[in-house]
Amino acid sequence: MRSRAPLLVLVGLIPACAVSTYDREIQPPVEFINAARGTPQVRTWIDEVNHEVVLVAGPFSVPRSGEHAGGHDDHESASGSMETPLLPLRWPVDAGMQGVRLAAFTADGEQLPRDIMHHLIGVNFDRSQLVYPVPERLFGFGSETPDLVLPDRYEVPLQRGDNIGMYAMWNNHTGEDLDAVYVEVVIPYAAPGKDREVVMPIYMDTNNRIGGSNSFDLPPGLHAQSYEFEIPVSGGLLGAGGHLHDYGTELRLEDVATGETLVRLQGERTPDGRVVGVEQKIFRRFFMLLDARIQLEAGRRYRVVGVFDNPTGETIHDGGMAHIVGLFAPSDPSDWPRLNPTQPEYVTDVENLPRIFEGPVEAAGELR
Repeated sequence: MRSRAPLLVLVGLIPACAVSTYDREIQPPVEFINAARGTPQVRTWIDEVNHEVVLVAGPFSVPRSGEHAGGHDDHESASGSMETPLLPLRWPVDAGMQGVRLAAFTADGEQLPRDIMHHLIGVNFDRSQLVYPVPERLFGFGSETPDLVLPDRYEVPLQRGDNIGMYAMWNNHTGEDLDAVYVEVVIPYAAPGKDREVVMPIYMDTNNRIGGSNSFDLPPGLHAQSYEFEIPVSGGLLGAGGHLHDYGTELRLEDVATGETLVRLQGERTPDGRVVGVEQKIFRRFFMLLDARIQLEAGRRYRVVGVFDNPTGETIHDGGMAHIVGLFAPSDPSDWPRLNPTQPEYVTDVENLPRIFEGPVEAAGELR
């Protein structure tokens, strides 16, 4: 399975850190489905009542998984592909992001199991990641990722006109081809009139090969995959989640100099080792007396670790994947690293993203 790192959770595949879940039902506008039958389209609305940006794309033809050898690498077409093209969103409001929720629907408006998408990634082409000099992965969903919302005191900053793209990789396990699938992404934005703390997504992968796959071979028995890094800006980690492939047992963030484990996240597994979720932790203030956020220092060395226990007795080719995503509050947001489009890492990363969506794109104004 090819996964362009860095992701979401991946795989990144998550807004950087979930703190609570949505309970509002979502449904794609019927008029869009009726108008978009046939050629895939992308349409966006602003819901000014609920302070949400809504994107709906489709229809996509999604073959059942396993039908195409190497299908995970096929992103040459918007129809019948294992991966969508890059769906564009020009951020339409003067407010930052406060969450994401995601759904998939049939042409009849029936909600599909969301795990028909292995992952969905949102890319912000106007801001750098903290750990890697490539465009920010603004949010990411894996098949195990819940819908997410931030407390109202936080805001991921965005400006009107920011260039955002998103793409999904399919994992159609229904046993039949799906001829018309629609994707809906709903992004709550911050209501005006309140000061909020600036927070940013942070992504830390155990095997991030920019422009390539972040999966790795999984040998039999116990195996720990790790990567060391430094960050250019100090700040506090407010929460963490992550992504593990099957047989993953835990994720850790460690201080290299001291060996201290700063964050430990357990994989949620079935008895046969299939990963169905990853623990999420929030590091919050307690009655304004104790600030439990994890302080990370610029220039200090950290290590992200994924631990696996493969009971099959055989090496699983590209069977491992492990990363931590989090919500990071920079001490000084103005020090956030700037993107440099001439850097080789930037060029490689962008060149290896899915091609840009070529169908009709429409900003439809208000949705009430």
